[in-house]
Amino acid sequence: MSSVAMRDDIARLRGSGERSLRKIAGPRENDRAMIDIETGSANVYADLGRADAEEMLVKAQLASKIGEILKRRKLTQEQAAEILGIP
Repeated sequence: MSSVAMRDDIARLRGSGERSLRKIAGPRENDRAMIDIETGSANVYADLGRADAEEMLVKAQLASKIGEILKRRKLTQEQAAEILGIP
């Protein structure tokens, strides 16, 4: 964002209070929010408690791999559907 654009945004927010200005300018050094971060496993579906977590993970990996192949071959959706036999 250019300094002119930032100045314009700040000018528009002046009436809405200092807190809104910090959204653009960033937090002050002594005003940092603390949040808890939990490290997940390699399977987000298991982390969410899905009973079919392994199956969902395999499906997601398969969809990702198909997407990579389609992109590498530069296929359109129509061409991919024809190859896969999808009407």
